[in-house]
Amino acid sequence: MKKIKSVLAVALCGALCLGLAGCGKDQTVVSAGDYKASAAIYVLSQMNALNEVSSQEGYDSTLEDVWSNQIEGQSMEDWVNNRALDLCREYVAVSKLFADKGLSLTEDEQTGIDNSMENFSLYEDLYTKIGVAESSYEDYLTFNNQYQELFLNRYQEGGEAAVSDEDLRSFYCNNFDEVKLLSFSYTEPSEDASSDTSTDTQDTSPEAVQATAQGYLDRIQNGENVDDVIYAYQQSTASDPDSVTRKDSVDNITVIPADGNNTTTYSDDVINQMVAIAPGESALIQDSDNSRYYVVYKMDQDTNTEYYDANRDNILYEMKYDEFEQYLIDYANNEMGASVNGMIQGRYSCKKVYDDQNEFMNQLYSQYSY
Repeated sequence: MKKIKSVLAVALCGALCLGLAGCGKDQTVVSAGDYKASAAIYVLSQMNALNEVSSQEGYDSTLEDVWSNQIEGQSMEDWVNNRALDLCREYVAVSKLFADKGLSLTEDEQTGIDNSMENFSLYEDLYTKIGVAESSYEDYLTFNNQYQELFLNRYQEGGEAAVSDEDLRSFYCNNFDEVKLLSFSYTEPSEDASSDTSTDTQDTSPEAVQATAQGYLDRIQNGENVDDVIYAYQQSTASDPDSVTRKDSVDNITVIPADGNNTTTYSDDVINQMVAIAPGESALIQDSDNSRYYVVYKMDQDTNTEYYDANRDNILYEMKYDEFEQYLIDYANNEMGASVNGMIQGRYSCKKVYDDQNEFMNQLYSQYSY
């Protein structure tokens, strides 16, 4: 679900990234009968919780000490560790439910796992430093795929908590709008125009760029097909117009939050202006903070379902993700009797994982710095 990915935290991957670790397999952090989440899985879950924490309400990236953040009334360290434990509970629940339901991964999913295994060597130094085993990397990739299959098995047609197409469609239309847009960047005049030594003959002043954008808007408002206009614009900005491939209509759609509660790369003001456009209408929007104009066409979702039809599973995921996570955690706790081995858990510091990850990535990036 590429276009909605900016709205979603993740798309059909069980909220789990591919940074993986593998500590001693005989050490168990969460136990639930025959199912266990090892220290390896706990460290993996810490890595994922560290990924998630920066998007939580209250997180302040400007703090000199990132660990002084307070998230949901907890220290950041406690939040990360508690979240990691919940992810471990999800791990044992998925393992049991997947087996109990007799589910299996498809050939394509297994091929994807095999292909991803080839990436292990790229980060092996980091994995080794944290206590990584290649087998744990593979276990976690398998878990990600099992999570997805179990989710769809539960909520798709025929599942025990199946969502009707009517309810899913209503959720989507109530929570998301669709737009097609063109983006034009302009240059604010400098305080001392005489100091501008640019040899670029193209006029990128706000007035000139606005006039260009208005020209494209006029074409849309005069009835020209929006996708034709987008294609013409892309050709006009390409060094080799003949190399530009025309996109399918659905690939030109951008999904935005219908309530204006922006979680995308656009400013709140820009999102609210997009939301205010009537379906089937278009407008010119200025983003002063980023020196940009947008020509925006608002899709009429009552008559256009192409994006919905192409992305139904991911929309279902957006609708039911929180519910599914809680279902897995409750299942692990209440049905499986999951327990935590605090002695083993306490040996693994999320601060160390954070520091080791950053050190590794800084060293990696420094190899390509000039």
